[in-house]
Amino acid sequence: MENSFEAKANIILSSLGEFLGILDLQFEEEDNTCTLQFNEDLIIHLTFDEEREELIIHCLVGQLPEENRAQIVEQLLEANLFWAGTRGATISLEQESRQIILAKAIAACNAEGTLLSGESLAKAMVDLAEVNLHWKSFLQKGEFPKHESPAAM
Repeated sequence: MENSFEAKANIILSSLGEFLGILDLQFEEEDNTCTLQFNEDLIIHLTFDEEREELIIHCLVGQLPEENRAQIVEQLLEANLFWAGTRGATISLEQESRQIILAKAIAACNAEGTLLSGESLAKAMVDLAEVNLHWKSFLQKGEFPKHESPAAM
């Protein structure tokens, strides 16, 4: 297991825990996910994808409303265009539940083969949280001025 991606993912998660001051962070065996709840509105999931050798950080943005659904979906798709409104993350719709999910894949190692640090992962999570906040607010208000985008924050 030492050279497995799971072992690398566990080292990264341990490093994140040290950086955040949370001891014994672990991935759940059934879905390879660690859930971090920062407050009532912010829950970030960290999942390792063994096949792709990536870490996926993801969170719930909110429920797709019935009203103005087409216009909202259009705005979300526009944000996904070359990730301009998502800072490199992807906005998706879970069809059955109508939940909007924000997710970003992160390589576990850089080009030199160095493992992702806990601090770097924490920064990526903060970035995802900021984008999440932006789109949660969009869902509540229903619109944003064109100049106000998470990429410009």
